[in-house]
Amino acid sequence: MEVSVVVTVLVLAVVQSVFGVGLLVFRTPTLLLLGYPFDQALAYLLPCSILISALQVRASGGVRLDPLRRRFLLLTAPTVLAGTLTVLLILGKVNLRPLVGAMLIVTAFLRLGGARERLYAFVRRRLDPLLVGLGVLHGLTNLGGGVLTVIVSSLYEDKHRVRAQIAFCYGLVGLIQVATLAATTSVDWSPLRPRPPTPRSAGMPSRPSAAPRTSTASPA
Repeated sequence: MEVSVVVTVLVLAVVQSVFGVGLLVFRTPTLLLLGYPFDQALAYLLPCSILISALQVRASGGVRLDPLRRRFLLLTAPTVLAGTLTVLLILGKVNLRPLVGAMLIVTAFLRLGGARERLYAFVRRRLDPLLVGLGVLHGLTNLGGGVLTVIVSSLYEDKHRVRAQIAFCYGLVGLIQVATLAATTSVDWSPLRPRPPTPRSAGMPSRPSAAPRTSTASPA
């Protein structure tokens, strides 16, 4: 894995740990623009995102199935699975950059504008269809974080509660995507595996090779 990829993932991981989203929203299109296949981009990004979400869920009190989380499990989780299967098995060779770019525009539009209260009211009225659509979009593009933030922010005012709900939802869809990726593709996971330490890197001095023995016996 390139050093630039590692550095960017670490920086955006900090962003996600603060705001709940960021790693997938920003890094997915970056990796695609750098020429990485969509499945390999998922393999690089999802484990880190899942770890951050799990830590946030634990810090917020653990897994508790409140009404939103139950609806998310019922409506969004199956459509994330369907979208991920579609993009990996059917659209694997299709150029996904236009779709990803369109999702970035939609995300920016949702975050801007002065009609936020009307948008939140619309989300509350159409919550179930939006949860279904969120699953499809995230499964196809890995960029559902902006839409998820809008949905959760329309239901809760407390920032800590918003962050906890986003972490649960993000972690759940990440687990679904990783399981689907592992079951249906042969992506290279080796850059994510820790390398065994060498004796020198582990602080163990290497043993010097023995000097060859010279014969001291005098000729008869």
